[in-house]
Amino acid sequence: MMGTGRRASAAIDKGEGRGRRCFADAKRLGRGGRWRVLLVAALLTGCGSTGPTDDPVSRSLGWFSYLNGDDLRAACRPGAPETYRMVFNGVFVEQLRSYDLAVQPDGGGTLRAWARTAADISEVELGDLLRPWRGTSATTDLDAGAVDAIRAALTESGAFAPAPRGLRLPSDSFYWIVNACRDGEFSFNAFLFPSPRFEVLTFPAALLDRDRTGVPYNVPRGPEDPPYGSRSFPPYGEEYEDSRASSRFVLQVGENGLIGLLRLF
Repeated sequence: MMGTGRRASAAIDKGEGRGRRCFADAKRLGRGGRWRVLLVAALLTGCGSTGPTDDPVSRSLGWFSYLNGDDLRAACRPGAPETYRMVFNGVFVEQLRSYDLAVQPDGGGTLRAWARTAADISEVELGDLLRPWRGTSATTDLDAGAVDAIRAALTESGAFAPAPRGLRLPSDSFYWIVNACRDGEFSFNAFLFPSPRFEVLTFPAALLDRDRTGVPYNVPRGPEDPPYGSRSFPPYGEEYEDSRASSRFVLQVGENGLIGLLRLF
């Protein structure tokens, strides 16, 4: 058993950054007893993102890979389609939003928006037990003018500038992540609230104007303001704080992507 573990670790270490991150995440979850072996195995096999999905289980296992744009990164080469992914973390337990934009040869594009707020178990249905965690998605066809507007807003926001290496992204904070494949080159950036870089962002408004999910944006706020959504955590007290603390993790930005999960749970 130990030999197998060493071989698995060595094989992953020989891979790209995604493999190393997935193995590190799994080891953190695996501490505390052999009963977690199946969970670790699930993370190792499921943590690679294949793109946007409505399956909450696949999305959860591949979330860090999705944030890092691993699927876009792997497909980005000369001649590859122009693609963008913008992800908003509006305090992890309160709201997540993502926007995948695929640009078409005619200059138009397809925007797939997804939003998830805190799960409301009253929405459970017999035919779809995972509905409260599924979130809401909407796909919109954009003309060339709309794509140009989003692209210009990303440029104006500094999304294609070098990423702030060393920046830490706590899950219980507000931040945007941008992945892009343009002219066969992949780029990554992140913007943490509050900061001067976050304050000048214009692309969120360009995305929200074309968002058809119907889920209100969790506007970034200070610590003195109440949490998003009265239905999510009615008392805004111990239940909310416990949920926020139990799901806390911190990501760190590298030169052109996420380089590690600093703390999980």
